[in-house]
Amino acid sequence: MTAIQADQAWAAGKLGSPRIIAAILDTGLDYGNFDLDGLVDLDHSIDLVGEADSIAKYVASGLHPIADLHGHGTNVGTMVSSNAIVAAGVTAETTLLGVKVCTMRGSCPTATVVEGIRYAADAGATVVNLSLGGGFPKKGNRGLIKVINRAMHYAHRKGTLVVAGAGNAALDLAADKANFHDFCNADFVVCVSATGPTGESAFGPFVNVDAFAELYSNFGRGVISVAAPGGNLVLDAGGSVVDLTPVWSLCSSTSLQFASLTPAPTDPPLGLACPPPPPGFVNLTGFVGTSQATPHVTGLAALLASQGRDFPLFIRLAIERGADDLGPRGRDAFFGNGRINVAGSLGLQKHLLAAR
Repeated sequence: MTAIQADQAWAAGKLGSPRIIAAILDTGLDYGNFDLDGLVDLDHSIDLVGEADSIAKYVASGLHPIADLHGHGTNVGTMVSSNAIVAAGVTAETTLLGVKVCTMRGSCPTATVVEGIRYAADAGATVVNLSLGGGFPKKGNRGLIKVINRAMHYAHRKGTLVVAGAGNAALDLAADKANFHDFCNADFVVCVSATGPTGESAFGPFVNVDAFAELYSNFGRGVISVAAPGGNLVLDAGGSVVDLTPVWSLCSSTSLQFASLTPAPTDPPLGLACPPPPPGFVNLTGFVGTSQATPHVTGLAALLASQGRDFPLFIRLAIERGADDLGPRGRDAFFGNGRINVAGSLGLQKHLLAAR
């Protein structure tokens, strides 16, 4: 948060607004944890993958269907808006709309995501966060590409900005002409690559917090809009991963543990991944990826919208023009227009420097 100068916005009283809705299209939200309590619109949050029975079977009955059985969505959501009891988000007052489009095993069907985008736009979301995606061959899939782009055009007409992660395969999206990378190749989408700190462990000391996360982040000239913090990997001299520098959040109290990182649809969970901690303790979880970079941008979009100029084109321009230009001069393949700067996009930097 300090790397993107969100703290300067907070110091100026810019904390967001409850009237601004950020839709988190993901695995759900742990709406009752310290950092999200009171920020999630449960009346309009929706489960589009049908996990109500699984929630009752593996956790408890009576929970809202948006309950996060995976943990990814909770981590993402708290970066957009958080009560900051444990970990701060870019904003503290933005309303979160949970739209569950991914299963407890992390599968996010494209058709469900498209449905979720339309639902969020109809629900009045100012910004949609897509910390998900993949790719498929363009050949033979022109119809699917049209469906995705129609959803993006629909959201744009409704006044909804869509922000998506670039992906974690270290691919040059601009050079890959054979495949459609959803959702960064879609119309009107703000595509986010990741920066990640270099250092020796998850807790520092860090050498460079603005390094491009070259070990995983996709990139591409003309595709990447901006970059934001997504965490990084720590390698030993032989190139093996020995640690992570993740983006931390409270662990979802309903997330399930599986025997495999990529469980089959029939694999049952082993139990809760984050059981209730001892008194005085909390369970943290950390994720690394462009999934984590994306909600930093979504939070900035919500903060800009709270200032009264909430149409997508203005928000996008403010995000891009306020970014800190890193890497090669001008818009480049790795950072796009630069690593986001919350204070810069809000026009606060000169004011704060003068006050000092």
